[in-house]
Amino acid sequence: MLGIFKKTAPSKDVARDRLKMILVTDRMDGSAHVLEMMKNELLMVIQKYLHIDENDFDLQICQQSHDGDDESPRLRADIPIKSVKRR
Repeated sequence: MLGIFKKTAPSKDVARDRLKMILVTDRMDGSAHVLEMMKNELLMVIQKYLHIDENDFDLQICQQSHDGDDESPRLRADIPIKSVKRR
């Protein structure tokens, strides 16, 4: 019942954000393939130092302003850490 009071983003904002993502990925030339390669390489490096949950590893390219900067593309990683490897 409380869901009716939940504020949702107007469809024009959702459409604008989707269009931005399409433009960002289009500029990367083959972005899906490149993003997957980056993800695999990052996994290899991170796993040298940390035990992580590979299934929940998420890598995204998004476009968002940060501290008054223009809306430049950003690489975001969500990496669930299980533990630090001891050397």
